[in-house]
Amino acid sequence: PTTSIFECDLGRVLAHRKHQRLRGDEILLTSYYLVACTEAINAVPEVCATDADASLGITFGTTGGDSTTAIVDTTADTALASLDSRLRELDRKLRAADDTAHGDAALWIHHYGASGSLLAVPTPLAGGHSASLGVGAVRRQVVVRAVDGVEAPRVAALCYLSLSFDLDRVTLDRANRFLGQLVRVLEQWPDAPS
Repeated sequence: PTTSIFECDLGRVLAHRKHQRLRGDEILLTSYYLVACTEAINAVPEVCATDADASLGITFGTTGGDSTTAIVDTTADTALASLDSRLRELDRKLRAADDTAHGDAALWIHHYGASGSLLAVPTPLAGGHSASLGVGAVRRQVVVRAVDGVEAPRVAALCYLSLSFDLDRVTLDRANRFLGQLVRVLEQWPDAPS
């Protein structure tokens, strides 16, 4: 498969997650990726397997080298009004999911970042699938950003997102649109409700 790679600043996601922790809610980082992925699928539906239902498959890599898989149904989540509501619902479903084999998901997500890997490409495509998403480890890095029109260095929480895809099913510009939408949702995550 062909692979496209985007960098994503998770500062707003991590701030939201920290705020939730202070309120006593522990939300998995993977749940944020799932919500953003459902938004990106709405913009570029051809990244999904045509014969699959509205579910996302996830493979988690661990620091010990093991992996766990799960499939999360996302059909009811699009009716929920806010990203926060969808986040909580997908987080609940992700925690309840059993270890599942590949194949029954519309799109497979390889969250290998928990193992410490920054980038693993291409990510494998399950049989009949058009694409698969890779999520790397979050790392802290000094970046230059414009603040009030003036460029200034700051520490950012970055990760790589990769989309491996079959060019016969997904064009490069549509793959980039998918990743661009995914990054936009994560980088513009709304502030936590008070």
